[in-house]
Amino acid sequence: MRKVLAVLAVALLSAGAMANVDKAAQDAATPPDYSQDYQVGMAAPAATQITEDFENGVPPADWTVTDLVGNGVIWATNTFYNAPNKTVGSGESATVDSDEAGFFAYDTELITPHYDFCDATNAGLNAAIYYNDLLSGGDDFFEIDVSLDKGATWINILTWNEDHLDGSVQSLDLAAYDEMPSVTIRFRYYDLRDGAWDWDVQVDDFELTADGSIVEGQGDCTGPGEGTATP
Repeated sequence: MRKVLAVLAVALLSAGAMANVDKAAQDAATPPDYSQDYQVGMAAPAATQITEDFENGVPPADWTVTDLVGNGVIWATNTFYNAPNKTVGSGESATVDSDEAGFFAYDTELITPHYDFCDATNAGLNAAIYYNDLLSGGDDFFEIDVSLDKGATWINILTWNEDHLDGSVQSLDLAAYDEMPSVTIRFRYYDLRDGAWDWDVQVDDFELTADGSIVEGQGDCTGPGEGTATP
């Protein structure tokens, strides 16, 4: 009887060992997924603070258009240049059309008002942009720049010298300018060759986003309530 029990115990132990081996092999082949244990919720996107859709003309109120060459090739509306809106936006867009304008050198800026970023964190810029480059690596350029001194100097944050024909929304990180008292943004399109004849650029649905707030005007970032801006 004892012998029978001993044999039975050995058989059970052997079966348990085989089960453990089988489970280990299965786990090795398909290891358990613990990823959910370490996932955290994504941060909410920064809130929209400033928008401009150019439906009331170009330049909008408090914006500026410059003609640095003086040949009359400037930022205006797409309808001014007899063109459809080629961005993913609708209605009017801010446009410069060298092809429609003709054989002229040009250097034109579309400049926003000064914005108070004192209470802003995680700042960003979104805009739908279409750019038809005549020749990649050529002399026509589209740029986006930032100024912290009301346009005295500019910091380049984007330069295109190649086609971007889908007119999609471009998102640029402006967090480097969080808590700054004055942030100005410039859209620039230029070809300085005499008799330049290129294609076109369009910008629509301009948007500044941030946690906190962005307001128009010069801020005072020296203490509480610094987001109160003055022109």
